Amino acid sequence: MLLQPFIDCHPSCSTCNGGSDTNCLSCSVNYLNLPPVGSCTASCPSGYYQNGGTMQCTQCFQGSGPTYYTCATCSGGSSTNCNSCNVGSFLDSNKCVNPCPNGYWGDTSSNTCKSCYSGTGPFYTCATCSGGASNNCNSCNAGSFLYSNECINPCPNGYWGDTSTHTCQSCYSSGTGPFHSCATCSAGGSNNCNSCNSGKFLHLNTCIDPCPDGYWGDSSTNTCEPCYSSGTGPYYTCATCSAETSTSCNSCNSGAFLYPNTGGDCRNPCPDGYWGDTSTNKCQQCYSSETGPSFTCLACSAGGSNNCNSCNSGYFLYPNTGGACIEICPDSYWGDTLTNTCQPCYSSEIGPYYTCATCSAGASNNCNSCSSGSFFYLNTCINPCPNGYWEDSTINTCKPCYSSETGQSFSCATCSAGASNNCNSCNSGYFLHPNTEGECITTCPDGYWGDTSTNKCQPCYSSETGPNYSCFTCSGGEAENCTSCSSSTFLYPIPIGICTTTCPDGYWADPSSNICQPCYNNTLNTSICACKTCNGPESNHCLSCFNGSFLQPDNEGHCLDTCPSSYWRDASLNKCITCNVTCQSTLVYSFLSSY
Repeated sequence: MLLQPFIDCHPSCSTCNGGSDTNCLSCSVNYLNLPPVGSCTASCPSGYYQNGGTMQCTQCFQGSGPTYYTCATCSGGSSTNCNSCNVGSFLDSNKCVNPCPNGYWGDTSSNTCKSCYSGTGPFYTCATCSGGASNNCNSCNAGSFLYSNECINPCPNGYWGDTSTHTCQSCYSSGTGPFHSCATCSAGGSNNCNSCNSGKFLHLNTCIDPCPDGYWGDSSTNTCEPCYSSGTGPYYTCATCSAETSTSCNSCNSGAFLYPNTGGDCRNPCPDGYWGDTSTNKCQQCYSSETGPSFTCLACSAGGSNNCNSCNSGYFLYPNTGGACIEICPDSYWGDTLTNTCQPCYSSEIGPYYTCATCSAGASNNCNSCSSGSFFYLNTCINPCPNGYWEDSTINTCKPCYSSETGQSFSCATCSAGASNNCNSCNSGYFLHPNTEGECITTCPDGYWGDTSTNKCQPCYSSETGPNYSCFTCSGGEAENCTSCSSSTFLYPIPIGICTTTCPDGYWADPSSNICQPCYNNTLNTSICACKTCNGPESNHCLSCFNGSFLQPDNEGHCLDTCPSSYWRDASLNKCITCNVTCQSTLVYSFLSSY
């Protein structure tokens, strides 16, 4: 287009293409608004700046991002010459940007980037933000973590600081086991807990309930703390527990037992009155009873009445290696008060001392009773019983024989029973009658004699046929030991002799005494001679005469050395024989021959 210089420009224009103030092509003082044709004005409209080089209103930087956006107002044409920005971008260091750089936020009321909150705690500087308050952070710098649009350190309970994102991330959360929500944590896994909420306990960086064996839940710290631990007694490691002390165990490991069994210490062995139950590792109470037949165990191996290992005073263990606690030991045993056990009585199948049936101790002389075949004597069991005793098999006891120092029957030396007539032998000075079993007497009855070698009444000599007959009494057992005779027999000689039916010459059979009494013997040296035989003790009881004397006639019964008149002395008969006439010479001869 050709300039028309001859046209008068508006005074405001330097050059123009018309006369109006809007036909300016250039300006000398003000600025062309807007090129290429416009008016010359002292200011430029929004979106333009006063270009002193061209004296034109030059359009500000135009951009649609993403780095720089169009300036709303500016001081030059560069992207860095913005003075204000349009809606949708924000002035930052004379640039229109969106978003604002870290540390700034886009204020839509002024379309400017304003500084984020800056602080040193408890709220820290925002790395990015949506406003200027401490709670307008969108991200945080290293060393702080975004939580509820704030930059904090540390993160609150239930969160952990993720250094890769500088945000507070939620700790592991679960309302069901086995792992429960962390109260605090170092990361988001179930095993990243640093602490636990009430009712849950920290163990190996997890929150659990209950704590595992060997630990207990400390509600003051919400942590699983180790149970009491010891490899040596008297108290051993708890398997589970309610606290850290040795007496806070709830269960025990194999080899130790919980006492008391509802909660206590772990020990081995269990105390008296309890036994170690290996199925539960608890001290269970021994059998307990105040009434028989089985009584309370002091110690035991199980809970039955026959599982006792020891007994309380006053009771005894039977069998003594393990059994029941009883008040009275059975036969063949005795209650040892030192050990409270039933110990076996003395036992032997060979004498002199035999097995006790019951006893008070273990020696052979501690028996209280005896078994069949032996007998109780002075606390021993013997067989046979000693002299002076007899074997009572009904009670297996040596009972005293009959004893008396007075009376008709005296003490037995040995016996078969306790009556006076049960003696089997007698003491010296006394004699058994009958001699197999009977009484001990001082004098044997008629027909018996006291044998001092046997202390028995032995039978006198006995015979119903002659020439020697039975003794009525005697001093020995031979025929010649008679001291008296029965009716129709007579003792000869006296005081000890035989019993005969015919007394010898010089003796006569005295039926009143059953003795052969001596005939008259002229001990007074009278003229009457001794009888050879007789039937009485007097001089006139002669039945025959010795040589030199003659039995007188007419039954006078004397033995004289002469015969009366009219009798002659028959020397062959030692009798006076009646003379007759025819025999006179014979008489004379006989008379003379006697001289």
